[in-house]
Amino acid sequence: MRIRKRILLVEDDEVTVALTRRMLVDAGYRVDAAVESGNAIKLLTSHIYDLVILDISMPTLSGFDLVQLMESFHINSKIAFLTNLEDEETLAKVKKVKINRLISKERELMILPDIVFEILA
Repeated sequence: MRIRKRILLVEDDEVTVALTRRMLVDAGYRVDAAVESGNAIKLLTSHIYDLVILDISMPTLSGFDLVQLMESFHINSKIAFLTNLEDEETLAKVKKVKINRLISKERELMILPDIVFEILA
């Protein structure tokens, strides 16, 4: 029996969560989702994830804040940002943090399962 990879999706837009979660579950992944940072922290500290997919822009803690928190807790999951923010300032900031991939919601959301497979390979 093949062990399914476990993913945490942290995204504040519930429509994006529903769509993204459905695509990943249909592709064979186990997916937990959090629409706010408090729930994300609870999940991160109680489960082991192969991949954490974070929105950069969220109300309480940003994706950047959550990456720092993961590092401080020694959480070694692979990390991808799923975002519409692709301005120069954001891209420069992304280069300074330890993530595996930046995924564009606008251009790459529909091929997300392929991208996740590539990250986890």
